[in-house]
Amino acid sequence: MIWLGKAIASSIYGQPAGMQGLAQRMDNFAVSLTNALRTTSDLIETHPGIASTNEVYIQIVWPWMILPIPSIILSWVFLVLTMSITKRRKIPVLKSSLLAALLGLDTDTKRDLGGITSAAAMEKHAGQ
Repeated sequence: MIWLGKAIASSIYGQPAGMQGLAQRMDNFAVSLTNALRTTSDLIETHPGIASTNEVYIQIVWPWMILPIPSIILSWVFLVLTMSITKRRKIPVLKSSLLAALLGLDTDTKRDLGGITSAAAMEKHAGQ
């Protein structure tokens, strides 16, 4: 009997019964209503008034920039000075090696590690 009711609903409305059919009918109703509102000139009305929208304003509080701007500038100066001093002293670049961290050790620790005094000695000692 339920099958017969679904068949009758499908033949009457041209869509399946149940929730799927309801969703299709609502979609069709929304499209039809939209088309009717767009094509009917009697429904177009204008209303006098003022339209308003939200607008974003950005206010910069410059005193808050006193610390960050000099910090960035000084870090760039430090980077450039470090690069120039490194090049002037002809210190090898150890960017792909963990041995670079050992160059920063104090002399007593370097001596305890086996007399590592330069990057070449570190490479030689690491190769053993």
